[in-house]
Amino acid sequence: MNMKSSIFCLLVLAVGFTSCIKKEVTPLADEGNTFVKILESRENQVFLSPFSDIKPIQLFSVRRDASSAENLQKSTPLVLTRVDGLVTRYNAANGSDFELLPDSLYTLSPAFTRAGNIYNATFNAGDFAREFIINLNGAKWNLSKKYAIGFALTSAGNLTKASGKDSIIVLISVKNKYDGFYRLKGVHNRSPYNFPFDVDMEMHTTGVNTVRFYFSAAGAFGHPIGTGVGAVSWYGGAISPVMEFNTNTDVATNIYNVGSATPIVMHTGAGAPISRYDPVTKKIYAYFYYYTAAGQDFTNRGWSDTLTYVRSR
Repeated sequence: MNMKSSIFCLLVLAVGFTSCIKKEVTPLADEGNTFVKILESRENQVFLSPFSDIKPIQLFSVRRDASSAENLQKSTPLVLTRVDGLVTRYNAANGSDFELLPDSLYTLSPAFTRAGNIYNATFNAGDFAREFIINLNGAKWNLSKKYAIGFALTSAGNLTKASGKDSIIVLISVKNKYDGFYRLKGVHNRSPYNFPFDVDMEMHTTGVNTVRFYFSAAGAFGHPIGTGVGAVSWYGGAISPVMEFNTNTDVATNIYNVGSATPIVMHTGAGAPISRYDPVTKKIYAYFYYYTAAGQDFTNRGWSDTLTYVRSR
């Protein structure tokens, strides 16, 4: 067989082989439909610094993915339903204590109207998304609490709801930068309570620049005085420290007691360690003592604390 015949045979074989290959074409799912969905994940966390005025807060967005420019120009009603059970189920699953966001704490932006637990809005012509915005009243906010609100996407005219993107719970917390879960290591030097302690501690926002010690093992606001083997000791709620910071320098300006006749005094003066927050290591250093009679000071009624940040609260 000459060279030309060989090339011709190879070409015939190649054409025959490729003609037997079946092309796999994946069709577009639900081609032609316009989808509607909640953009954020099923859980959205909103962290706010303390405030005392009215603040607009965007909780989430609802988007329509139009299949054509023509569909995008159509006006479409949007209906959301508040589902309080989402908050209940979230708390049960996560061991948390979020409370339902009370109606008294917020009003709606003009884009939405409300009738009971039904919230209505409209995709106007050309709208890709509709933001769900509330106006929070910081003056009425209880800083010791965390709030949540849940919604389900009920309908949007004849639009198709995107699978898995039709509900959301929004967790709302007002926190300053010192707030969080910490690991507390330290010692109280009053005998016989002078065991070193190494315990979980929460620091709860009580103001723009203040946090209060929440003793996790006791389940209450307070502070340990020492931990022996298999035991936790503390003075109860009688010793409930609050730390106050200069937010520009992160140096503590005061450590004081809450709701008790027992004064707490921050350890200061020549040679005293500095109570402070280190934003690089995210550690809090606290040195303080209680005073009920003459002769009581940092040398015999004092605490030396190092709190290492673990995670947000």
